[in-house]
Amino acid sequence: GTYDQSDDSSFYKDDISAWTSKVTKSREFRKTASGKAYNYRNKVLMGLAQTRILNDPPSITPKEDVTFSLPSVTLPDTDEGIMMLSILEMQSLLRTRQITSVQLTDISIAMLQKYDAEFNIVEVPTFEIAYEKAAAADALFAKGEYISYVQGIPFAIKDTFDLKGYATAYGSWQFLDNVIDDFESPLATYAMEAGAVPVFKSSVPQLTWGTANFNGTVYSCLHGGYSAGPGNSGGSSIGSGNGVCLGVVPVAICEQTGSSCQ
Repeated sequence: GTYDQSDDSSFYKDDISAWTSKVTKSREFRKTASGKAYNYRNKVLMGLAQTRILNDPPSITPKEDVTFSLPSVTLPDTDEGIMMLSILEMQSLLRTRQITSVQLTDISIAMLQKYDAEFNIVEVPTFEIAYEKAAAADALFAKGEYISYVQGIPFAIKDTFDLKGYATAYGSWQFLDNVIDDFESPLATYAMEAGAVPVFKSSVPQLTWGTANFNGTVYSCLHGGYSAGPGNSGGSSIGSGNGVCLGVVPVAICEQTGSSCQ
């Protein structure tokens, strides 16, 4: 990607050299034993509130203990109509073979391409693994095997969570080569083990601060209400929020350091 300094977060714009020094220290820290134990390596160095959920994940309810009643749904006529359905409504369509997970993934990617230029939603595309997981989900559906209610459902992952084989960029051009090969966020792992389909890693401001990443400003999709939008968000989970708000995905992984999930 390209980087335009004029689009940088105002938090760092006035002192790029100091910020670069922080990045260098973060990279050095990541090589240590302590650094390898933390997924939020940069946050440790930046003095931000530490989110421990990736390193000490919550207990997981056994899949067999999770039950829902699936609604009766007829396939909507438009892509927008399909992607605005709830997870359970999509699951009903998948189990009744009105649509496949691969088709849902196609639609999700098309919706992402439709809105990304305006709202800066995607940071790291994960289309290859998405189609792999979607095909695996469809194979189970074809055999009448159901492992969870998110089986075959497209989702996004906030780009502060590691997904093995893909970069965790933290919104920064200096981390675009930060491909994670030896670790994966348990939340991402749990979702994929349940059959969910990771379509992309969603945009965050640089190191979760400010309002811009290496692609420029991360815009809010809301008009009125909690946002004067579209405008810069100031919230680090805005990429995940935009993805759900605009119907790119029905669900996304995010976390709250300050108040971005709200």
